[in-house]
Amino acid sequence: MCKPSTEETSRAQQPAIHATHWCWLCGQYSTGFRYESGGVVTLDVRCASISDSLEHESHPHPLYCSSSYTNGKLCSRCGARYGLFRCDECDYILDGKCALLPEKVMKKRYDDHPLLSYGDMNVDEKYWCEACETKLDPKRGFYTCNDCEVVLHISCLFGDFSYIMPGSSVNIAHNYEDQHAYINKGSETSYNPETRYNAEVVSNTSICRPFCNVCNSRCKLPSVLNVSKGDVICSLSCCSNDFFA
Repeated sequence: MCKPSTEETSRAQQPAIHATHWCWLCGQYSTGFRYESGGVVTLDVRCASISDSLEHESHPHPLYCSSSYTNGKLCSRCGARYGLFRCDECDYILDGKCALLPEKVMKKRYDDHPLLSYGDMNVDEKYWCEACETKLDPKRGFYTCNDCEVVLHISCLFGDFSYIMPGSSVNIAHNYEDQHAYINKGSETSYNPETRYNAEVVSNTSICRPFCNVCNSRCKLPSVLNVSKGDVICSLSCCSNDFFA
């Protein structure tokens, strides 16, 4: 049986220690309340409360959640992860992260109107992202304003640390087999010989965005890692690139 739990402590003059977990369904790291089962499956409260079926703006038919990955098929939208939400009438499949993205968000930095999640599988036209100023593939999904026609990558709105409470201290470790960085479950007090960074998650809300110490570009994501005084890393991908370079 799943039981809700949360862990919070504080330390004077130091980043707060909030237990960080990885949600099995949406694939996001977050802090706060979650449901755990047998120490194997963890779901954040938002994902645990969804129904077995959902209506998604990217597809005309209902999608149903499967208890296992759908025969090893990749997500029809991002193509990066295995699908969990499938359509019974066709081969359309979404992974948990794509299926559970919010339909509407507000980002004052880019637009005063709500940004709507959207994706068009039948359009070959390329768009330009307002945040990173690179091309955007509409088949992979994006966010747009119907009034101002602002277009943004999904990844430019939601970074690796968007669901982690600002001020939290996290422990970054590295997997040598597939050479990627991940956040240790728990806090910076967790010991791991592969640990490279003990960092603080901070909000990226200043008018002048900081430069990432690894990719040397302006940090466009809503939350970033403060590795040391004045040193900022914008994503787990940059953590990996720095460690395995």
